[in-house]
Amino acid sequence: MDFDLTPQALWLIVAALLGAVEALTVAFLALPLAFGACLTALFAWLTGASFASQVWFFTITSGVSLAGIQYWFRTSFKNRPQKVKSNTAALIGRMAMVTEEINGMTERGFVKVGGETWSALSLDDKPLTPKTTVYIHAVDGVKLIVSTVRPPDETP
Repeated sequence: MDFDLTPQALWLIVAALLGAVEALTVAFLALPLAFGACLTALFAWLTGASFASQVWFFTITSGVSLAGIQYWFRTSFKNRPQKVKSNTAALIGRMAMVTEEINGMTERGFVKVGGETWSALSLDDKPLTPKTTVYIHAVDGVKLIVSTVRPPDETP
């Protein structure tokens, strides 16, 4: 049995191998090369061009494919929405309810926010009594820094 490997078959094997590499790495680097190999197989079948011409065609189509996919990624992910705040950063700017009296920055008390109780210090000069609604300005370790006044730029 005589087995002849045509240029088209060679390029399709290259495309399949590159597709397998892309499936294993998910880096979107082998995908444009696989696309270039598929186009080169088509080019070889339609034109019967020399192997050197096929290599040039593969290089050009792969380069254009790579540039195209990079452009697409850049434009698709450039204008993504702001990151969602999580953990303690998500507390800043929220309102909380005082559960134990807070006396300035010296005597901590407790506030409840989102169903959780946090220790807190106050930016206000006067003590904050229980059931007072406060604004969370910052998080310092495991303490919230609160006050009864919202910053002017964050009023609803």
